[in-house]
Order: sequence, then structure tokens, then C-alpha cells
Amino acid sequence: MHSDITFRISWSFLLLFICFALNLGAEDVKCYTCHEKERISEQNAIHIKEGVACVDCHGGNPESADRTNAHGGSFSGKIQRQNIPALCGSCHSDVRKMNPYGIPTDQQNQYLSSKHGEALSQGKTDVAVCVDCHGAHGILKVGNPGSPVYPKNIPGTCGKCHSDAERMKKHELPASAEGLYRQSVHAELLLKKDDLSAPTCVTCHGNHGAIPPGFSEISHVCGKCHIRQQELFAESPHAAAAEEGIFESCVTCHTNHKILTTTNDIFKQCTDCHEENDAAMNKRDEIFSLIHASDTSYQKSKIRLDSLARFGFHTDDEQLLLEEAKTSLLQLPPVQHTLNLQNVQKVVTSVDASLNDLNQRMDQIQRIERLKKIALIPIGLFLIGMSVLFWAKRKEIEKESGGEHE
Repeated sequence: MHSDITFRISWSFLLLFICFALNLGAEDVKCYTCHEKERISEQNAIHIKEGVACVDCHGGNPESADRTNAHGGSFSGKIQRQNIPALCGSCHSDVRKMNPYGIPTDQQNQYLSSKHGEALSQGKTDVAVCVDCHGAHGILKVGNPGSPVYPKNIPGTCGKCHSDAERMKKHELPASAEGLYRQSVHAELLLKKDDLSAPTCVTCHGNHGAIPPGFSEISHVCGKCHIRQQELFAESPHAAAAEEGIFESCVTCHTNHKILTTTNDIFKQCTDCHEENDAAMNKRDEIFSLIHASDTSYQKSKIRLDSLARFGFHTDDEQLLLEEAKTSLLQLPPVQHTLNLQNVQKVVTSVDASLNDLNQRMDQIQRIERLKKIALIPIGLFLIGMSVLFWAKRKEIEKESGGEHE
């Protein structure tokens, strides 16, 4: 009897300790006496920290630790996939609940209008629902690197489904999106250079309202980031073709997921629409020649200036001229979107002007250096002559000193 009482007291203290350690309510501790895996995953979860208990999602009787009683009434164990958006939306669509956190309340409606939501409403339960992206238990804030929807994790999160060839085949979609994205300049910025502002899947497709950009919306999607390029593209003959529906704007040249940036890769796309040696291709080659020549001149000048700096020359003013040339050079990739030779030539002229000034200054530095070296010749000869005279005088003195000793 005594040992039984002691056991009960010890068990009560253990429950209280867990309660205080996790900052949970008594009803949650009763769930966790059986659901150890969920207890562990919820330790750092945002929902539990904000007082959302197990029963808020699963229902049941929070007052009982007995399984039959706890799972009675409104209890729902594993939530059916088709019911998950409405369950999450019961809080996330409530302005009063979301307002303190600054969380938008249109996420459920966005989801229902998305390709995922439309497919779910058609009875296709293998499409993504809230828990596939955010997790079911242990949900973390978006800014937490451990969250599946943290920017650097998004390609992998979307790829769980969109790289599954069998699943994508059912929906008549390619399973290559994630693999292609990881080869793009966007992925390089995000994954290798830790630029969290770089585009991910959701930047272009949306997150809750995920939908592929339509034929006419692509330039606007890209233009959210590439504002200048979009403005200049509007001046090009490609813009008119896009309005007519015969040109897919940015993705025709850059592709969609594996974003191309190098000129050689982009040029391969031209022959999809143009014949070799037609007027458009000749203009392309002229533009490329100007850009290539300008970039080559810049690189040569930079190497030359770096060499002078390594040899200890003061080159602060020259570095400013090099930066001016670089600033103009960086305008060439956007300006070429106009496909206007005169616009490109204008920028190239600005680059060349800065580089000409720079090279003239470097020529002056090297001229002065040569003059200094030439000036050292008579000084060196003078020092050698003086050394010879001193040596001869010393020998003479030594000879005279030797004669006196004799």
C-alpha cells in the first residue's frame, strides 16, 4: 500500500515536471503520456508556444488520460487530407486570431484557388495540402532554418512531390523542375551565396495560391525583380510578338526553371525562332560583338591596374575610373533586351571612354616609372665611380702606411 502511494506521488511529480519544462497545459500532458513522438516534435513548435493544444486540432476530451474517454466525443485522430485546409483555416482565416501576429488571413482562399486546391476539390488527395509543406507536428516559423518553408529549404520541399516522376505522371507534369532550378543562377545565389532574397519556387508560382504563370503573365512575374529588364524589353520587337501570343517573353530565351544567363546558352535559343544569317541574327551578332569587345577591354584594363597595385603604386583615382567603367558595363545586359544596336553602342561608348581615361593614366604612371629608372642610371654610375675612387684612395693610403713601417 505504502509503495503504491509512493509510486503515484512520484508519477504526479514527474507529470508536473514535464508540464513546467514544456510550459504546457495539463490536458496536453495527458496526450503526451501516450504520444511521446509528438511530444518531442512539439517542444520547439510555434503552435504549442502560443497555446494551441492537441485538442484544438484533434478534439477529444482533454480532462481524461484514459484512452477511450480521451478519444471520445469530437475526437479526430489522423485528419483526412481533404479536411486539412479547412482545419488550418479555422484559425488562419480568423482575423482576430491572426492580427496579433501580422499573418494574412486569405491563405485558405488562396490555396482553394490554387492548382493544388482545385485538384483537392476534385478528389485528388495526393496533391499538396498545408501539412505537406509546413509539417503536421513541430511546425516552425518561416524564418527558422529548420522549417521546410525556410527559403533555402523550399526547393527540396516542393521537390518532394515535383521530383516524384510517378506522381507527376498522374498529373501530366514534368518531374524536372527542382533539378533544373538547382542548376540556375537563382539557385546559385540562394544555395551557394546564401542570398535569401533570391527567387525560389514560391517567388514565381506563389505559395498558398501556387499556380503556373500564364503565357501573358510571365514578363510581369519576372519583372517583379527584374524591373529594368522588363522596361527595356517593352521597347524590343520581342514585346510586340509577345502581345500577339507568338513569343513567351522571358522564358523563350532564358527558359523557366534553369534560368540561363550566359550569352552562349541564350544564343542557342535564338534558332528556335530565327533562321541562321537572317537580319535578326546578324543584329544579334553585332550586339554580341560590341558587348564582348567591351568586356574584353574591361578585363584587360583591370588586370593591368591590379598589377600596378601589386607593385605598390598608388591607384585610388584609377580604381574609381575602373568602377565607372564597370557601372556602365553592367548596363549592357539589361540594355541588350531592347535589341537596339544604337542603345547598346551608347553604353559601349561610355565604357570605352572610362577605360580610355584609365589607360591613359596608367600609361602616365608607367612613363614616370620608366623615367625614374632612367634617372637611376647616372646615379648608379656616379656611385660606382665614387666607390672606385674610394677604393683607389684606400689602397694608396694603405701603401703609404706600409712604406712608413719599413
